[in-house]
Amino acid sequence: MLTISNNLNMKLIRLLILFVAMASTQISYAKWDEEKIGEFKSEEVKTYYYKINSQGHKLVLDSYMKRLIFIQKDKTFKRNIDGIKIDGEYVEAWGDYFSNYPQQTAVLFNDKDAVIERLKNAKKIEINVLYYREGERVSTFKIK
Repeated sequence: MLTISNNLNMKLIRLLILFVAMASTQISYAKWDEEKIGEFKSEEVKTYYYKINSQGHKLVLDSYMKRLIFIQKDKTFKRNIDGIKIDGEYVEAWGDYFSNYPQQTAVLFNDKDAVIERLKNAKKIEINVLYYREGERVSTFKIK
């Protein structure tokens, strides 16, 4: 009788360990990647969150300036952001160019605070990008 109870306890412990391992793997995947950058003039270190999709595009969540930065290194010609979808819901957005960094486009919003909070918890972000030479494309980022 004692061996049956011990075997059952061992199976339950193994099942619990497997469940915890699966949950921790899911939690580590379910977040933005983190990058810390130090400022030159001050000793402050800022934390930025980013995700890279399968197309090689990078999306940086800049909570300090309350914007997204869309980076596409392979194409430096003009593009415009036509809007984004956060978990399937359309959010009005527009692009602002960085003159010194042609691969980067800032994505700006009307209601910055609310949109940044939604972006932090988003599972899927779709960015409508209008290329002046190629037409409209959608760049998809899966966060969670």
